[in-house]
Amino acid sequence: MNPEDIQEFSSKQPFEPFVIHLTDGRSFEVKHPDAIALGRRRAVVSNPGGEGGEFIHFAYRHVTSIDLLETSA
Repeated sequence: MNPEDIQEFSSKQPFEPFVIHLTDGRSFEVKHPDAIALGRRRAVVSNPGGEGGEFIHFAYRHVTSIDLLETSA
């Protein structure tokens, strides 16, 4: 993956929550566009899973897929 792939999801209007899946099996929900910061080689997700004050850093090469977050209507 590259930053542009994730940027497509994070800048979508209207925003739709999504999930980032990593090579180590972890997944992180992005429920707001301000909850992710994209750098040249790495991204940071804030508050994954609702745990306060937590930031997760990962390299784009570890992203296996990105899916829209299923929400109950």
